[in-house]
Amino acid sequence: MFQEFCSGNNVVCVTDELEGQIRELDKRDRKRVLQYLYRLADRFPNKPEQWRKLKGSGCEDVFELKPKPYRVACLVYRKRYILAYYLWRVQSNRSKRKSDEIGKACRIAQELRDGFKRFVERV
Repeated sequence: MFQEFCSGNNVVCVTDELEGQIRELDKRDRKRVLQYLYRLADRFPNKPEQWRKLKGSGCEDVFELKPKPYRVACLVYRKRYILAYYLWRVQSNRSKRKSDEIGKACRIAQELRDGFKRFVERV
């Protein structure tokens, strides 16, 4: 379910579902998303245009990584372990779609949180 993707100062893990979503992207978009994930292993971005905490019910420790035009939902544990688990494309009609995608990302995070903590403890 989870696999280590890359490590540096941080350890980035991805879900099998996200890996499949990334494979379906075209070459240019896939390269951009992967570059952001590799950079995330070295450091957390300090620009809100690249990395932002999500707000909402169940969104504690959930952030979005922003490789334009996509967003990658990430769950952070112990300020070092990052689970990238959900990818979505930003649409021009942002307001409704954006809140729907953030809500979905937070619901998925609630489902994955305990399993990811157990995974980290074993590693």
